[in-house]
Amino acid sequence: MTCSDGAQLKLNSTMKTEDIPEKTLGNAFETKIGDTQYCNTEYLEHERFMLLTDSQEIEATMNSVSSNVVDRREVTGVLATASNGDFDEIWVTTENNPYLGSAEYTRVL
Repeated sequence: MTCSDGAQLKLNSTMKTEDIPEKTLGNAFETKIGDTQYCNTEYLEHERFMLLTDSQEIEATMNSVSSNVVDRREVTGVLATASNGDFDEIWVTTENNPYLGSAEYTRVL
C-alpha cells in the first residue's frame, strides 16, 4: 500500500504474518466507534484503505469526525475509506510509527 507521503506500508521486519493479532483491521467482524484494532498491513495492501500521515491531511480528516475518542493533537496516522466524496470509516493511531503492523488504531467514524 502506498501512503500519502509516497512511503510503502510494510510489516515490521521482526513480525511474521502469524504474529499479527487476530483482532486486526480487515478481519470479518463488525466494529463500532471506539473499537481498537491492530493494522493488518498485508490486508490493507489489497483493500481500499488510505494511510494518511501528513499533518495537514490528518487535520482535514479529523475535521470530519465529531467523536472525541482520541486526542486529535496526538494523532500520527489515519486509515480511511471513502466513497462518493464522503468518509465511510476512519481509524486513527497515536503510535510513533503508524506504518508498522503492530500499530494500534481506534475507530472514530
